[in-house]
Amino acid sequence: MADWFYGKDNTQHGPVSDLEIRNLISTGQITQETIIWREGMTNWLPLNSVPDFQPAQGGGEGQTSSAQDSPYATPQTYAGHAAIPTDGLSIASLVCGILAVIICYVWALFG
Repeated sequence: MADWFYGKDNTQHGPVSDLEIRNLISTGQITQETIIWREGMTNWLPLNSVPDFQPAQGGGEGQTSSAQDSPYATPQTYAGHAAIPTDGLSIASLVCGILAVIICYVWALFG
């Protein structure tokens, strides 16, 4: 998940998550004219120019845009919460930790 920065009152704020940006929009703390930036963008842009924060549009006729048109992927959400990515190294360390506890226990019993 990318960290966003936004400009408000001539001050740079951030980093904040996608979810925090959406919360700031919904509470009116930032507007569609507020400039935002994240790594990978060449310039700061007004919020209304960033595809990630545009309201979802219905599938009307003649609409050819898709998620692939945007260089920024919209995070998948479940019940209004951002999806937490699963890191392979985190899973490997969890498995190694469990195995270490089991091996130490077996060694203590039979060693």
